[in-house]
This record gives sequence, structure tokens and C-alpha cells, in this order.
Amino acid sequence: MSLRALGGLLEAAPQYRRLKESLERSRVLTRTQVLPDAAPYVLSTLWQDLGAPMLIVTPRPEDARRLHEQLTLWSGDEALVLHFPETEALPF
Repeated sequence: MSLRALGGLLEAAPQYRRLKESLERSRVLTRTQVLPDAAPYVLSTLWQDLGAPMLIVTPRPEDARRLHEQLTLWSGDEALVLHFPETEALPF
């Protein structure tokens, strides 16, 4: 099951269009705030619209697992959404 078809609804929002245009025209830092529950939807839609690889870093491993599951749902099973779990070895 994929929720990809709902991505078109976000494109009608002027805030989303400004964010997308900002990311398309420059490689500089762009900041935005998104409600935590809307982050997978926005990230998935941006990824599809921009057609560029994305790296998303989360503060906690459980946040990464949850976001990976949600991005897979929003992007579809055929999309390449990878999860790099934290390492078990301590760095020292």
C-alpha cells in the first residue's frame, strides 16, 4: 500500500512551493519547521518532487526506525528507502 498519490495535495500549499523552489535553485542551507506527524509526508513528497537523494538524521534510534517505516508507507514499497541502524560497538 502506498500513500504516494496524496503528495499532490501538498503542492497546493504556498509554503510547500516556496520550500521546494528554495531547494531547487540553491545548494545553501534551507530551514523549515514541520509538525512531527507531517514530517514523513513532507519528506516523501519533497523526495519525489526533487528527484534527489536525501539523508535524514534523527536524534534517537527509535525515531529512525519509526521514520523509516512511515517513509516506506508514504513512498511506496518500490522506493529505495534505506535505514542505517546505529552500531553496537562503542567508539572507544
